[in-house]
Amino acid sequence: MKTKTFLVMIATFAIFSSCKKETDDSPSYSPTQVVTPTNINDIKAPFDFDWSASKSGALNVTMQPETGKNISTEGQLLLLIDKDDNIISKAKIINSVAKFAIKTPANIGNLYLMYPNSGNKQLLNKTDGNITMIIAPEPRDGTKNSLVYDREFAFNYQKNMAKFTHNKSTTGTNLVQNSEFNIDNLEKDERSWTELRTPGKWYYTNYTEGHVSNIDGENVFKNYSNLFEIIEQSFPVQGGSAFDFSMTFSGSINLWLDNFDANGNWIGETYVSTTGNTITSSGVILANATHFQFYIGLYSGSYVDKIVYESVDVVLDTDGDGVNDNGDDYPNDPTKAYKIMYPNIGYETISFEDLWPYKGDYDFNDLVMLTKGELSVNAEGYYVDAVLNTKINAGGGSTALGFGCNILDANKTAINTQIVTSVSGDGSIDNDVVNGIIIFNNKFDVMVPYYTNTSYDKTGTPVRLTTNITFNNNYIGALVPNYYVYQTNNRGYEIHMPNFPPTEAADQSVLGTGNDNAGTPYRTIDGLPWAISVVSADSVYKHPLEGIEITDAYAKFSTWAVSSGENEKTWYETPTNNNVYTE
Repeated sequence: MKTKTFLVMIATFAIFSSCKKETDDSPSYSPTQVVTPTNINDIKAPFDFDWSASKSGALNVTMQPETGKNISTEGQLLLLIDKDDNIISKAKIINSVAKFAIKTPANIGNLYLMYPNSGNKQLLNKTDGNITMIIAPEPRDGTKNSLVYDREFAFNYQKNMAKFTHNKSTTGTNLVQNSEFNIDNLEKDERSWTELRTPGKWYYTNYTEGHVSNIDGENVFKNYSNLFEIIEQSFPVQGGSAFDFSMTFSGSINLWLDNFDANGNWIGETYVSTTGNTITSSGVILANATHFQFYIGLYSGSYVDKIVYESVDVVLDTDGDGVNDNGDDYPNDPTKAYKIMYPNIGYETISFEDLWPYKGDYDFNDLVMLTKGELSVNAEGYYVDAVLNTKINAGGGSTALGFGCNILDANKTAINTQIVTSVSGDGSIDNDVVNGIIIFNNKFDVMVPYYTNTSYDKTGTPVRLTTNITFNNNYIGALVPNYYVYQTNNRGYEIHMPNFPPTEAADQSVLGTGNDNAGTPYRTIDGLPWAISVVSADSVYKHPLEGIEITDAYAKFSTWAVSSGENEKTWYETPTNNNVYTE
């Protein structure tokens, strides 16, 4: 049981101590200093520290085509991947910008942006703010520039997207004109490979030495020059359709299968391995492609023949939303296409102190909530709905608390228009907050039979809650759930994570009173929070027992805090025995 009088005394002492004037020769604080306080009240944390053990941020990626290349990324997907090529999140590119709300475990390591249509890969040096990604096809002449390509990832990704079932006995019409070079009518076109040719015939790019020849009784296209030669042909295709492709060749060649949209813009490629003397491949046309163009590069002395492209009898898009089944997270639901998890990996545990605006005992167990959100968007990138899964791991405080959430943009800014249309399941819509949700109004009403899980005399199985949210299909971007607690009997007393704003239902007159810092709400004048969070790949975070300060429960917590999260990023993995709750 916490006593407010005692807390006020602590708060007064903290304010007096923090306001003492420093002498001119006192060292200034630096986040890189080795400072290991043994008591949380001695921690001087940077005021921009978010007190979340995670790698997080609002990232806006502007897609910029390489100079001189006719490339369009509009409506395509940009992927966020980890060092092991696992897809962490995905974002639809709208008006040349892809927006991510990133929240992963802090120890995830390097993250990368991957544009699978071209194979471009870019290391993320930051997870918050605005960056630019240069997009370009891999150079056809074998030279490299400063751009990074990962053809293996792009090939495997597109191969997975191209998985389909079809009747192999079905023989379609070969869409390649003059596929065996029976007519020597090639036309020269020196434009970039990202420019669409007129459908229906072959074009060569570089030299007159490349021409049709008869080899062993077969007409072929052979490069007789000492330099690199290119031939191309395009034809109309149905976006999202599957194909079978084959050709024979001799020597050394490059092969790209290019996709173009209705405006003639290059939107991506299908990569094909060219080992051996015969190429047989199956693939899928990008969803918004209207034309397909072969790009065949031949080194000196090489030739190609019998080039066949056939559309096949396929079942690609079961729900008819324009996204192939293998790329559709909801293949049987035409209203939804892509899944966005928050956090992107694992779970977030948010632990609260309940005596705001006064300090508590910093055991951070008055309410301990495990959260995992699944948000869905449709094929055009508009939000459709969300499922918020929460679990009440502990409720050690004696104050009746409600648990709420309001939906913010990725910059943690309120969205002025109402995009939440309904709430069902365990939660309900919050009529006092734009895009607000009440998950529960009183922890004592849902923690039945009541448990604290902060000692070993009042234990219970954590209650799991599911809240379903429906959006009005009118928002594109990135969304972030802002979880917070409030006093059941005094709605205006809200407690948020640092760096998150109060809702419009919060009592503004209380902000900056007690130990709350008026300039940075939900922090003390020393920068200490009333809530902390841990994002981990699994759901196991052991909160402190009642009355055990978190610095006593986790010896590395102080080092993590004073370094603004740069050091001891996984402090939560090494608890002090007998000081944390274990189920």
